Amino acid sequence: TTPLNSMERWICSRLYSTIVQCEQAFEAYELHIVTSALYSFWVHNLCDVYMEYVKPVLLKQNDGPEVLSNKDHISNLKQATSSVLYHCTSLSLALLSPFMPFITEELWQRLQPFRPEALAQTSLCLQPYPQSAHLVGLIYIYIFVVPTDFI
Repeated sequence: TTPLNSMERWICSRLYSTIVQCEQAFEAYELHIVTSALYSFWVHNLCDVYMEYVKPVLLKQNDGPEVLSNKDHISNLKQATSSVLYHCTSLSLALLSPFMPFITEELWQRLQPFRPEALAQTSLCLQPYPQSAHLVGLIYIYIFVVPTDFI
């Protein structure tokens, strides 16, 4: 397992918080709160902060007269960053799918070639809706079990 730095842990915690907000608002039939939470996550967390953070990380080159361990470090950092970016984008598209089914399906289909795992579902509508209970173990592993910052 590749250790995650504080920014990856932060975006995972924001995603988890958004899923919890959506669950609570759906149970109370307050759809405006669901859409507000999703908008806030997409615009203020994922796009404004995390996407701007990952641009330089993903654009780093592995060539040059650097030490081999540094190249491995850069490669591991890119892999961890792209994996977290994929999962956050994929899960947030699944959260949006009840409100915008056609556009989220199209975006999700275009995201599948970048999937870290080998097998992919055929459609977003076949995916289970994200629930906080399913993410507790994943978030716990990301935040507490995996070693902290390695930058």
